[in-house]
Amino acid sequence: MLLSSGLACATSSHDAKKAAPEVLLGAQPQTEVPEPRPLVRDEPAAIAYRAPPKGGLAYRLVVEYSGEHESAAGPGQQRATPARETHLLELEYREIPVRGRQDALLFALVALHYRLAQETPKAEREIELGDDRLRVREDGDTAMDLRGAQPKGDLTPRKLLDQVFGGAHIDAQGSLVGLQPHGAPVARRFLAELPVTRALAYARPALPEQPVGPGARWTSHRFPVGPAGSLGLQLEIEYTLAGFQEVSGSPCAWIVFSAQHDGGRLRSAAGFEFDRVMASLRGEAFVDLETSQVRLVQMDDEIRATYTIGKPPGPVRAQRLRHRSQLRLELLTSPVDDPTWADGSSRFGPR
Repeated sequence: MLLSSGLACATSSHDAKKAAPEVLLGAQPQTEVPEPRPLVRDEPAAIAYRAPPKGGLAYRLVVEYSGEHESAAGPGQQRATPARETHLLELEYREIPVRGRQDALLFALVALHYRLAQETPKAEREIELGDDRLRVREDGDTAMDLRGAQPKGDLTPRKLLDQVFGGAHIDAQGSLVGLQPHGAPVARRFLAELPVTRALAYARPALPEQPVGPGARWTSHRFPVGPAGSLGLQLEIEYTLAGFQEVSGSPCAWIVFSAQHDGGRLRSAAGFEFDRVMASLRGEAFVDLETSQVRLVQMDDEIRATYTIGKPPGPVRAQRLRHRSQLRLELLTSPVDDPTWADGSSRFGPR
């Protein structure tokens, strides 16, 4: 019933396997989720978005994406060596309601793990944040290791941990609109280098505004978490209420969703046109029938896009992107007490 719970990306075509690098990190979920049990329900489900309870909700989000970017000077020109890279982001955070507002949310950071493995040029970076500590490693060496309040320097773990790092407007479908950074300027700059905002918005499923029964469909748009999304590529996603399941003892609406696009001249939200886009996405979400809380989301996508930079008579460079991603969002019902990150590495352990 569930999509593969691991985060080792897969592709459906031999060509894609040859064209894009394999995922390097192979993250695995840390929480066992029992196989959903079918439920029989006659009445429609009211699962429209509702703000979290006063104490907020705790979530873990794990996103992994890998791919390559090629550039050529023009038609018939030899392409440069593709820039290949893999990203892994693991984020533990709390969603906090805004008093008197159903259409707003705040986000507070609990723990963060980020890894970048870049092939061309070769580079590695790892960030660990949690337990009153911040450690940054670059190309195998420790570049930063801060604990507590730190008497010197602007950046400290306590300016990031258990602090509100963002706020967002929530539309009628529960989608994040215009997430704005919060916190100290040094914390904003630090988090701006990571794909946190895109990942949070991409992970949230759209919910129907009215009660629905099995087979009901609705649509929404999302920016993928990978490079194409940062360039303004939007995917129209179709959601379907597939039925009802029990997950970890809670009755849930089981929602499946997908997106497909194969065509040319797709306008970007950033204001330019992609020459061609081939994209596919599939996923599922489980939403609590009593509270409308999102309990679990899993999805994967594969995107190829081409576009050009510049116009004649000036220089023109053809660009090609290929990337794949997998994502898992889970509601945490108890505090996390795990010595490892989602990729299996020990938290702040030797590397």
